Amino acid sequence: MTVHVIAICGCPGSGKSTLATKLAEQLNAIQLDMDDYQQFTNMTPAGLAQWVAEGADFNVLDLGDFIQRLESTKQHALEQGQPLIIVESHFGRAHAKTCAYFDQVFWLDAPADLALARNLKALDIGAAELSDFLHHYITRLQPLLALQRLRLSETSDVHLDASLPIDRLAAEVTQHISASHMRQMAAQHYLKIDAYLAQSAAACALACACRHKLLNPLHHPLPRTQWQGLCQTHANLSAEGAELLLSLLMANDVVRAQGNALVLAPAFAPLMAYTDLIQTKVRFAQLLAPDVTQRFAQWLGDGEEFMAGSQLFSLFDYHTATQTDFESVRKSREWMQLVSTYTRYEAQVFLAYFDMSNITRMLDIGGNSGEFLRQLCLAKPTLIGSVADLPGVCAAALQYQQGQAGMTQVRHIPGDARTDPIPINQDCVSFKSFLHDWPEDQLDTWLKVAANSLLPGGRIVIFERISGPLTG
Repeated sequence: MTVHVIAICGCPGSGKSTLATKLAEQLNAIQLDMDDYQQFTNMTPAGLAQWVAEGADFNVLDLGDFIQRLESTKQHALEQGQPLIIVESHFGRAHAKTCAYFDQVFWLDAPADLALARNLKALDIGAAELSDFLHHYITRLQPLLALQRLRLSETSDVHLDASLPIDRLAAEVTQHISASHMRQMAAQHYLKIDAYLAQSAAACALACACRHKLLNPLHHPLPRTQWQGLCQTHANLSAEGAELLLSLLMANDVVRAQGNALVLAPAFAPLMAYTDLIQTKVRFAQLLAPDVTQRFAQWLGDGEEFMAGSQLFSLFDYHTATQTDFESVRKSREWMQLVSTYTRYEAQVFLAYFDMSNITRMLDIGGNSGEFLRQLCLAKPTLIGSVADLPGVCAAALQYQQGQAGMTQVRHIPGDARTDPIPINQDCVSFKSFLHDWPEDQLDTWLKVAANSLLPGGRIVIFERISGPLTG
């Protein structure tokens, strides 16, 4: 993965901060402001005059800790899988120490009267101070702003009209950011739900509201009393229960009050597309909670003993998946529904980073429901997918597939892929959330199985969730 760094540049009052904040919110990007780290704006009037007299060389200005902060932020972005950093910059590529870091530079071209008006609006000063400010602005700042405009506009990739509405400016920047990075950012948008699941009570309240569809009417303001009625009819909540649920949702900034009405918080509203994933994550946490809370010391001590007695890991008992009787298939279907919800969204990240243009036949080993290949087939209708998994899993998958678009291109091969026949002449073989379940001495066996199924020049893909750095 690469991290795309864009710089938003402009004179004071051009709207750099407003635009950078808007983009960071819309694109799930990391935001940096050079003003938080640089030292040059602390120059005395005499020092500023001397600097101008000596040629106004941007390169001699002290950036403080900005470069170190930018480097550490890029490393953090790599580790967290965030492909975009937005920087508010005074110099763009006109400073030797910053130019190499910026992939794209946007110059906000603000008319002088607009910039001055915005600066004055932000000030809270009396008439005397205003007179001093204007004198300083005209005699000292105005020549520097003209110099900044000349140097930065020449080295910027895109010029923006700073007088345009903020939504229009954000849309123009988004159009110019490279298509691959836009796909990567869009694919990872679902990760924003984690911020709303950090506290157990708030997470349970959110999952409850999603399960009973209590948030759906709140895309538009709804009278509070009407929403309380929905809580009683849809979820059988008492009046006190509805109030407690609402207080948790409001504390979590999922819902906001608007007079006597309720409405979804602006930041949460787009995340309503992931209500199934919210419920699945909370369900996983509820399954894990008894193991951790009741056997915490064992978890810290003997990991194998902890796993052997774990209620959560008993759900993922793959030994039952070797059978196709009713109970074995039911157990396989239970965990399959959970992991398939994760896969539905994780597959979009794969598609954003992996070039599928030369892939026509693909085998997913341990692909359970086939959801991963289904998403790939929806994106590429000419793809022919095969899932190799245990018999009980394949039997459960047949039920999961019913009525699912894209599943007609996916077939299941029941058996043990290490010993039973599986498709050959594949362009790609994938292991999606699979190899982490196996001891290291078994990994070579699985990789050899994959290699033997490939055409010459074919590719093996290992796609896992990890919490460590993504740079290895």
